Amino acid sequence: MTSDDVLSVVKDRIEGGVGVLNIDSELAGVLKDISGRADFLTDAAVIETVAEQAEYDRPTDCKHITEVYIDGEAVLERMSQERYFTLTVGTDWPANVPSRFTLRHNKLILWPEPDEVYSVTVDFSKYHPAVFTDILFGDEFNEAIYHGVLKSLYEGQFKRQLKLAEQSFDGDETLKFKFYEQFPQAKLHTRAYEERIAKLIGNLGANEDAAVVVYCDL
Repeated sequence: MTSDDVLSVVKDRIEGGVGVLNIDSELAGVLKDISGRADFLTDAAVIETVAEQAEYDRPTDCKHITEVYIDGEAVLERMSQERYFTLTVGTDWPANVPSRFTLRHNKLILWPEPDEVYSVTVDFSKYHPAVFTDILFGDEFNEAIYHGVLKSLYEGQFKRQLKLAEQSFDGDETLKFKFYEQFPQAKLHTRAYEERIAKLIGNLGANEDAAVVVYCDL
């Protein structure tokens, strides 16, 4: 599904699609919000190390790093920043095959420093990228996306239009009352959005539980 596909559905669900020409900002915000609610999107990236260099950029759009490993070696152990400082401050550890890692200032830090080039695989969950051609979520996310964009439109573009027309401001209780009076759909889309995300999170948990059962039965 693309941004144009979402725009087409959104315009159909708003009477006449009046005033809706672009949803790029709303859609990007919704996709990031959904991907931030649970680990719906996962990926892997390979980092080529440099001898005696410990710090590396985290993968693009990375949310959480779940596992780091080097082919042919054990999975790297995650350690706290405090443990890393204990190991490195005042100690001149020789470069070797990295066996542990930590995260600091949005960097992946390997310990000990690699003594040569290694291909380090990083498994991670991610935020949906802001720039995209096709939406990364599957069809089961479509309704959540539609409701999220509609919610954002009512709370953003449409509320700004009403604010200008009323010459009012966001904190004005009269504006708030008129907004929900004129756009009762705003609350409906908000509720539908949250309900669908909750269902998607529940389904994700159920799938993970099923995978554990299958693994244990092997």
